[in-house]
Amino acid sequence: MDIHELIKRSGFSRRTIYYYTQIGLLPPPEGKGKNFRYSEEHLQRLLLIRKLQKARYSLKEIQQLLNQKDFSEELPLRMQAPEREFNLQMVQEAKAPPALPRQTLIRVELADGLELLIRWPLTPQARRYLKHHLPEVYQALEG
Repeated sequence: MDIHELIKRSGFSRRTIYYYTQIGLLPPPEGKGKNFRYSEEHLQRLLLIRKLQKARYSLKEIQQLLNQKDFSEELPLRMQAPEREFNLQMVQEAKAPPALPRQTLIRVELADGLELLIRWPLTPQARRYLKHHLPEVYQALEG
């Protein structure tokens, strides 16, 4: 397949595909110049990279995993848990001074016995942190 089909089927941009090839996450395509050809293995590797990114692996960790000979036979522990909806529950309304907006505490159940308490609305710093470190929770909160 050519680069256009790989972009369409994988959802990655041309620039990202070239970058992943440059840093060794993807093997180089076959051919030269405009005749670059990508195989089904390139597509499968890109889809696996996306899955690992959603499981919060860094590119460095992904590269280490992909370089393991037995990696394809056994997925890392972080990937084995099924994706799930987060249980969002309003806990209480916090009283704020008149100059500040009213705040609500939201309890997010991450797993059995693990909860996260979030003061809503988020501050810009909290929003950035949540977007970067817990994107699934952020998406669930934003609706």
